[in-house]
Amino acid sequence: MRTKILLLIVAFCFSGASVFSAMMAWPDVPQTLSAETATKDLGTLEQQQEAEATFVLENHSDVALKIARVLTTCQCTGSVVKRADLSPGGATELVARFRAGASRGAQVPRLDVLYTMADRPRLERLCLYLTVNVRPDYDVAPEPVTFRAGVDSRRTIVVSPNVAPSVRILKAYCAHPAVRVKIVEPAAGEKRWLLDVVFDETKWASHREARAELFVHTDNKREGIHRVLVRVEDK
Repeated sequence: MRTKILLLIVAFCFSGASVFSAMMAWPDVPQTLSAETATKDLGTLEQQQEAEATFVLENHSDVALKIARVLTTCQCTGSVVKRADLSPGGATELVARFRAGASRGAQVPRLDVLYTMADRPRLERLCLYLTVNVRPDYDVAPEPVTFRAGVDSRRTIVVSPNVAPSVRILKAYCAHPAVRVKIVEPAAGEKRWLLDVVFDETKWASHREARAELFVHTDNKREGIHRVLVRVEDK
């Protein structure tokens, strides 16, 4: 009798474990609005270029829903939803357009799809992302420029062509009284421009709250003005 009971317990444990494993392997589909994929990679763009990505959105709930609007984290991204009202199981497309403008480097704009379910009035949110790398026409290094109070007083910034065949600095300045900048033109045969940046710690203390930025004006048509942040670390 004891042997039969033991065998029944063992069989129950194995069947329970199998059911649990099957439940864990079952795909977790949200019972609301979801996207086929939440992130789209646009690859590499040059400045001022544009690119599009299409997201497929599907209503996985058992009630109708309505897409109210789409918010973006930057003005560089726009979107169009082909159909706002979705019945249960219905799908639509959201076309997102990214405009590189004068941005540079890795960009990850977010799109917030706001929608309402028929059985509840509050706004729900679905987050979508674009990833893109923007190649600038010219490189600026280092960026930002960092000074250590009491240690550093001078830094050199190198401006060199990247996508563009050449670049020319027209003027450069900083509105903060503690920072002065001088343009050093390239030698014959060179394409790199230098900015000699001098930091005056005595003028920093009385203007600590002011933002320090370098404004670099160039002849580049895609990014005529570039800003370089200046940071000062305490001793």
